[in-house]
Parts: sequence; structure tokens; C-alpha cells
Amino acid sequence: MNHELECPNCDAIGTLTPSLYASDFKHGNGSVHVVGLECFICSQCGADPVFADQARRNHARITDARRRAEGLLTGAEIRALREGLGMTQAEAGELIGGGPMAFSKYERGEVTQSAGIDNFLRVLAVYPFIVDTLRGWQTNGSAAPGAGEYQTVAQTAPVRRSVARRLLAGTHNVILPDCWKTAA
Repeated sequence: MNHELECPNCDAIGTLTPSLYASDFKHGNGSVHVVGLECFICSQCGADPVFADQARRNHARITDARRRAEGLLTGAEIRALREGLGMTQAEAGELIGGGPMAFSKYERGEVTQSAGIDNFLRVLAVYPFIVDTLRGWQTNGSAAPGAGEYQTVAQTAPVRRSVARRLLAGTHNVILPDCWKTAA
């Protein structure tokens, strides 16, 4: 029991017990089933209030369920990819797009990333050297690559296909688009 919280329905103090529940939410033409949603249950009146911190966590769970339904990366997957690439949230927002706060919002489930951002993150998972190229463009103030950089990508593609094959073989926990499964 939580002795500090007051039931917003009956004003009883110390009667709220944390609880988890599942619910269905409309998504597109169907729905998504979300488990692990948080609330409290009042032993005095039976009310099931949701407080602000629980509502934020519930929103993130619902956002992730909708992302999965759309085939997008979840907040935890975005964070793992970003950290694996050695980027801060602010740097990822600047290099990949969305601004300095975008990745914080994606990872917390506040905002759903675009399909373009999602696809680019998956590309970076297989071709992490692209992050260094992006950093170089930002440092040099150049918005476009030179011909030599295109040649570098073309020369390393066969080596990177072997990386994609290992990823597809299940040796790493990275989600790849279906088109890569046929190309690799």
C-alpha cells in the first residue's frame, strides 16, 4: 500500500495499491493490445486512478505497441542503436534529423519517429561508418559528399553485405527491412 497518496475519488489516504492491467487501443483500421499499463486500485472505493508519472509510462508503452504494429523501432531499440553508434541524443538529432531534442522524445515514447528516420537508423546499424561521414560533413560545413566518398561506400559494400548476413542469421538483435533479406 502507498500511505502517502490520497484517492482522488473518495479522499481516503493510504488505500491505493499499485496495479497493472492490459487494454486494447484503436490503431489504424485495427487495434493494438498493450500489457503492463499502470494504475492504482483504491481498497476503499474501488477507483483505479492513474497518476501523472504512470500516465507517461503508459503513453510510452502504447506508443511502442503502435510502433511495433507499423514495423517501426521501439524507444528502447532506438536508444540501443544510438548508443551502439556512440552518439548522444543531441548529436543524433543533429546528424540524423529532428533537432537536439528529437531522440530524447523518440526514446521516451513521447513522439513516434518518421519512417524515414526509422529506415536511416536501420541503415546505420548495418553501415555504422556512415556516422563518421555525417560527422565529417558537419565539421567541414559541407552539405554534400564528394565523389571520393561515394567511391568509398561502393568499395565497402561487399564487406558490409557479410555483416548484413550475420545480422540476418540472428547473431545480433537488429531489425532489418524485408528488402535487405532478399538482397543479402
